[in-house]
Amino acid sequence: MSASSVQFRGIDNVVDAYKANRMGPFAILCGKCIIHSSEDLGNEDVEVGAGELRKFLNMLRQGGSEAKYTLQVYRLKDDEEIDSSTPWKRSFNFSLWAAGDMTPYQERRYTETQQLQDRIDVLEKRLAEEMTEEDEEEEKLTIGKVLNGLMEMPQIKNAIAAAAIGLVSKVIPLPNMAAKVAGTDGSQAGQAQSVLTADQVDKANKAMQILSRLDPQLGDNLLKIANIAAQEPVKYQMFAKML
Repeated sequence: MSASSVQFRGIDNVVDAYKANRMGPFAILCGKCIIHSSEDLGNEDVEVGAGELRKFLNMLRQGGSEAKYTLQVYRLKDDEEIDSSTPWKRSFNFSLWAAGDMTPYQERRYTETQQLQDRIDVLEKRLAEEMTEEDEEEEKLTIGKVLNGLMEMPQIKNAIAAAAIGLVSKVIPLPNMAAKVAGTDGSQAGQAQSVLTADQVDKANKAMQILSRLDPQLGDNLLKIANIAAQEPVKYQMFAKML
């Protein structure tokens, strides 16, 4: 064991270790300096020495000392005093604070560190909240830009047009609309035979009532759709299935 190591920690352990040596006279050293000695004790006055030792150690603890100390015990001759040259019988190193104890200085440092950590936690939380808000705004802007970009793509425009064609396809061909759009002059459109059931005709009429209130160019648009259905039936059916 290293001579500089600490063998006992805490006042109770130090007093018990002193009593176990069964020698009354003792000295407490800090380094090589004797800071307290009790040579007026008899060699057998262990209990009295233990009380005196505890009292002095409590005084040191009240001062918050974090130093390492050495306790030496002696067998003295009559009227012999303890100094740095006095032979000692046994010794051990100790500290005033038991394992898990904090000195006043350690408590103060811990409190200051904890207060600083609390401030850091608050700042980190505030920063995270601000970053989250900024990310949400940036995400909204990004989504808007993406949607605007998509709306400008020819493929998307075609898909939207196809969806509109599919919607109107629910009401095409209509016998009365064919006459209104193409005339009743005996043309092919005017003589077209409807393939709609009575239920579909009713739905078509309702749809036309809605569309006529919404689209001032409905006739032109329906005619374009009808031409696609007549000239490119495969394309028309593909658009219709997209609805």
